[in-house]
Amino acid sequence: MTIIPATTVARVRLLLVKSGAEDDVLLTSMIAAVTLDIEAFLGYPISKEVRTEEYTPDLNGHYVFLRVLPVDGITEVRVDTSWVFGSNSIVPADFYRLDREVGAVFFTSELPEGFRTVRVTYLAGIATSTTDLINVAPDIAMAADLQVAEEWRRKNDPGSTGRQGPRGGHSWSGELRMLQIVKDRLTPRRRLTVGSM
Repeated sequence: MTIIPATTVARVRLLLVKSGAEDDVLLTSMIAAVTLDIEAFLGYPISKEVRTEEYTPDLNGHYVFLRVLPVDGITEVRVDTSWVFGSNSIVPADFYRLDREVGAVFFTSELPEGFRTVRVTYLAGIATSTTDLINVAPDIAMAADLQVAEEWRRKNDPGSTGRQGPRGGHSWSGELRMLQIVKDRLTPRRRLTVGSM
């Protein structure tokens, strides 16, 4: 699985009062960490790529939820209770229906019972590069910018309660967590499912 940084050092620097090239290594590490936090919050990776995954159908054998959103399309579905998944296990396209919005594959016939009896190969994800992500999902990139900038400002005291200086400044309250504005920007894309994974 490829991890695509959710933003760039240059973008984050625009939000910082003071930062130079000597800070690039730390900012790059922070971007990597924030990207993983964003993916955890969303419930799926942001990189767009072809994935092959095995699933256990729901109790009635009628659907599975794919792990990554958004789903561009399915290359093939295989069903095999022996887990060999040979060429004879490929099912025809009229055997299933894809709901791209929720990432669910619904089967028109009941599947055989068994653990991980379905293998789906599909293209899913948001972007193939950071530049692509900034263009197709600017909300995610901005969320990453804001979170990295906040972590940069609090890099020396991420778990303490700061004090306000005599000429203003910031007052930290509690440990550093994902900002509410970041959560608000990401929530519309967040995956909330109940079902088989």
